[in-house]
Amino acid sequence: MTSSNGKRTPSMLRLCALAIALLALTGCSDEASFPGGGSEFYAQPEWADYREQASDNGYEPGLSDWRHIPELTPQESLEACDDARSAVESWAESRDLIGADRSERLTIDMRTRQEADGSVTGLLQRWGFRDDAVAGVDHRLRLTETAGCWEVERVEARHYCRRGLEDGLCR
Repeated sequence: MTSSNGKRTPSMLRLCALAIALLALTGCSDEASFPGGGSEFYAQPEWADYREQASDNGYEPGLSDWRHIPELTPQESLEACDDARSAVESWAESRDLIGADRSERLTIDMRTRQEADGSVTGLLQRWGFRDDAVAGVDHRLRLTETAGCWEVERVEARHYCRRGLEDGLCR
């Protein structure tokens, strides 16, 4: 197909195929331990607005891949663990990620989702860092129930990069 100026342009069919492939790949970075990775569950409400503002200023914001953070996985029992939501909150407080003494004014959102295998995925989103490189961080937790207590099995994090990514890190 050619345009009115005689230059070759991709066909609409190729563009649609590319769009479908990109949509399919958005959920592929999640490991088997975190099902449903491309869902609305992970949506950061402020990210779309920020991306639009940043592109107007010449930046290309990016979202890092999920990275396993073993040092954030508790080796001790959580203070509150009788339900998954309480366990996520207890974990976040024990790691000083939430609480009244936080000096930054962050938007904090916590969610949990029951998975088909009986586990729970917990999500802690912190947005609005006063940092020129990082706008926010998501922490994703896999929780399993043992003897009536929800335990954190795995913790991963990803960063919302204000000016983009370089070698997988915010620049």
